[in-house]
Amino acid sequence: MAGIKLSGDEIGCIALFEGLTKATARDCIIDDDGSITFIVNEGDMGRAIGKGGSNIRQASKILKREVTVVEYSEDPVKFIRNLVYPIRPVKLKIEGKNSKAVARISVSPRDRAAAIGRRGKNIQRIKKIAARHHDVDDVVIL
Repeated sequence: MAGIKLSGDEIGCIALFEGLTKATARDCIIDDDGSITFIVNEGDMGRAIGKGGSNIRQASKILKREVTVVEYSEDPVKFIRNLVYPIRPVKLKIEGKNSKAVARISVSPRDRAAAIGRRGKNIQRIKKIAARHHDVDDVVIL
C-alpha cells in the first residue's frame, strides 16, 4: 500500500469495516457520490461479505452508504477482473508497461453499459483503483 494516502474519513471507514467483518482492508475509496469501495486482502473476501452478505448490509447500514468489496490480487489482470465483477470479460489484456500501461477489457455487448455505469461511474472507479494499485494509466472497455 506504499504511496496510497488515506483521508481521516477513509481511515475511520477502514477501522469500522475491519472491526465489523474481521477482514483486512488494504484500501478504502470514497467516491463523489458517497459510495465506498473496500479493497480486501486475497482470501478475505468471504469474511468481508459475511454469511448471505450480512457484513456488507450491516456496513452499508452503519455507514449510510453503498458499500462494495473487491478482493486484491498481486496480478493486475486478476485484480482488474475482480474490479469488474460480476461482469465476466470476454478478454482482458494489459498492454504496455512502465511508461503507459493500458488495460483493455472486452465485454459482451449486453454487458457494456453495466461495465461503464451510469454517467461513467463504474469505469471511472475501475480506472482510479487500477492506477492506485497497479500503475495502470488507463482502462478501456471494448
